[in-house]
Amino acid sequence: MWLSKLQIGNLRCFGEIQLNFAPGINLIEGANGSGKTSILEALHYLCYLRSFRTYYTRELIQLTQHGFFIKASFAHPTTSVPELYLLQQPTKHQLQVGFTPQKRVLKIDQTEIKNYSELLSTYRAISFVEDDLGLIKGQPLIRRTFLDQYIALYTPEYLKLSAEYKKILANRNSLINNLNFKSSSNNFNLEHSKHEYQLWTEQLELKSAQIQALRAQALEQLQLQVNLLLIKYFSETNLSIELVYQPKILNQSLEQLFAQELRLRRTLFGAHLDDFIINFCSLKSRIFASRGQQKLILTLLKLAQYLILTKSNSTNLDQISSSLSTNSNNSGLFLLLLDDFMTDLDERWLRILVQALQDLNCQLIFTCPTQTQSAIKTILQDYQTHKIML
Repeated sequence: MWLSKLQIGNLRCFGEIQLNFAPGINLIEGANGSGKTSILEALHYLCYLRSFRTYYTRELIQLTQHGFFIKASFAHPTTSVPELYLLQQPTKHQLQVGFTPQKRVLKIDQTEIKNYSELLSTYRAISFVEDDLGLIKGQPLIRRTFLDQYIALYTPEYLKLSAEYKKILANRNSLINNLNFKSSSNNFNLEHSKHEYQLWTEQLELKSAQIQALRAQALEQLQLQVNLLLIKYFSETNLSIELVYQPKILNQSLEQLFAQELRLRRTLFGAHLDDFIINFCSLKSRIFASRGQQKLILTLLKLAQYLILTKSNSTNLDQISSSLSTNSNNSGLFLLLLDDFMTDLDERWLRILVQALQDLNCQLIFTCPTQTQSAIKTILQDYQTHKIML
């Protein structure tokens, strides 16, 4: 199944626009500010129900408008002739989302859905954008978000586990703040409060351990797949990538923790504080890798994501997700969205990565400025490419 048509209304710079796509490689060209990135943002939003550019969905709404809509149509090719793809587009599924600050409505084939797993059984996407450099150079929150979104793609029930964890964390932090306030009172019952504190601590530690186990095993799979890609496509370079997980576990007595958290008024352990390091050739990529090398790492990470998520024989991932769900679904449409991302790579590496992307045999959507004769545009001339001009 492939994305055949995209309709957008009142999103970013678009009042209304309709685009047709073909299987394989699609290249969106346009001047700066023409909305190339916004098209990929819309396709990303359809998968994650959040943007890769802003935390606040309302910022996607076009100025002076009250909401936006996105509608994607998916089809099965009925011809092997590329030129006829756009003429023969029997719709298999339609996915649409409408958003206002008051409400969001998500529909598949005109039927409203509430369960996120229903969405992921129809459509998934992986984006390659400039802000992805934050995975290497940014704060731990960026890396946790990347990992959590990746796990959710093959185990949607992970979102429920994360929500449960956040609720427990909020209640525990609320208790700590209340205890800090009440500790100066003469009527303060320390023993009763410690009992309640212990209960919330045990719950948080349990949920945290479940999340950390999933994250650690997911990182292990990613590291394995990334290095297999290096062996296949960069065998002469002796490059290696290592993903080192750093879980924030409870490693002190409850008495010590209680005193420290009461003073600082926040929880000092748990999955919400975790991080991981990306090493390149045994050195920290954040410090020692060039910008081009960092983009190579990120591209390989995203390729590894796709390969793992679409493998039917990924028994390790099946085992990871079995504790949450017995119905991991790898069917449906899978898009790779590349927003002029590989501009810092030399042409040799770029050609290798484009070939690796082509080998995936999935639908690819690139963006590129019209004004420049970039390396990626030159390389894509060697492939069957459907061009979309803005």
